[in-house]
Amino acid sequence: MAVILYLLLFFGLLLIGYLFTRNLRKRDKELFKKANPGLAAVGVLDQERAKLLDKDKDGKVSITEQFTIPEDEVLKKIFENDKTFSKQEFTTWSSALITCLFNAWSNNDLGIIKLYVTNNYFYLCRDEIDEMMSKKQYHIKNIEKVKGLLLKDYSIENDIEILKVAITFIMKDYIIDEKDKTIKNSRFDEYEKPLLVTFVREKGVQSKYDGNVGNCPNCGAVLKPNLKATCEYCGVSVNSGKYNWSIDNIEDINI
Repeated sequence: MAVILYLLLFFGLLLIGYLFTRNLRKRDKELFKKANPGLAAVGVLDQERAKLLDKDKDGKVSITEQFTIPEDEVLKKIFENDKTFSKQEFTTWSSALITCLFNAWSNNDLGIIKLYVTNNYFYLCRDEIDEMMSKKQYHIKNIEKVKGLLLKDYSIENDIEILKVAITFIMKDYIIDEKDKTIKNSRFDEYEKPLLVTFVREKGVQSKYDGNVGNCPNCGAVLKPNLKATCEYCGVSVNSGKYNWSIDNIEDINI
């Protein structure tokens, strides 16, 4: 009888701890969104707007239905604030950035992810990785090559520049468990993965392509994974958008 009571108490405490942690995370997300309205993820459609945008009435909103401005117009808007922007170099840089992010994701490495994404998006990444770790699984995302990138939208909100790009990768995307057993998709097949990626940075920041994504945008030192997302040499926050673009959202899209 005493053993049963002990077990009930033990599992009761675990449940209370889980609910407490979940509520704390929910509160943290709400507080962050209130404190940083300019960094809130943009692009998620409500049902009402989705119906209006779905011109061909196929039940899906394609990227061209959601963003109708030609790429030349988007590029022109970017140049008004950033004369040094280069689509070709941005494509190379952003592809390397997303590759680093997916590699970290594959290894359930929150420290590396924190370096490249806003705090807002980090909460989403953390929740998925925590769920994978609780199941003792790994979501492997290996990019084989970049098929193409299109600039879809550029705007400024609360002194924050928001750049949306449609980027298509050829990649392997599967889930395995800790014993290397495949849980979802094939580890041998390559998939064409179109994504809508939202980048943010502070208004007025100029593009720099003199380093790689593994270096501090302020001092150039090699970045080491840490949950503070700061450079250990100069101390700056490297995911704030103060020196370079940070990823604020990644979502699957219909081309």
